[in-house]
Amino acid sequence: QAESDVAVLTTARDRRAQDLDATTAQRSEVATRFDGVVRELGQATVNGMSTIAYDAYRKAAMTLAAEQPGCGLRWELLAAIGKTESNHGVGRLDVFGNSLVPIIGIPIGGDTDGGRLDGDSSRDHAVGPMQFIPSTWQKWGTDANGDGKADPGNIVDAATAAGRYLCRAAGDLTLGTEAGVIRAILSYNPNQT
Repeated sequence: QAESDVAVLTTARDRRAQDLDATTAQRSEVATRFDGVVRELGQATVNGMSTIAYDAYRKAAMTLAAEQPGCGLRWELLAAIGKTESNHGVGRLDVFGNSLVPIIGIPIGGDTDGGRLDGDSSRDHAVGPMQFIPSTWQKWGTDANGDGKADPGNIVDAATAAGRYLCRAAGDLTLGTEAGVIRAILSYNPNQT
């Protein structure tokens, strides 16, 4: 009886292995097609903004709403900064929000990171789609996309870090007030224009 049971179970196991192989192949095919769709959508634009940038701003605002509900951060403020600083990184971001080419601003001061983020060991440059100064990134940088690395060149990480920075800069005025928004923006980039 035991030998008969072993034969039945072996046959069932073999059938399941074939089913698993077929399902694995089907899953791989679907994943490949899905990756193609994501690549197309990642470079699609809505009102001049890539879908990955739009998603990053919205996710950052949702994260901050949970972390600091009193702050009042809106995704539109992040989008305005992203537009001003790098035009949302359009054409320079992959579908995961990573910079395909470095987004580096003009020299703005003495070096604070040994050129690690901006490639210049003598001067600092703002980096990434949200244009973080290396010393500011060292304090506010975050791994918002969960890839194990806080990267100012990734718009998901950068938008979340920018949101936290803006909430802190607005302080008691919050981003729910005009004065708080102005204070935060001028702290982010003290350029009146």
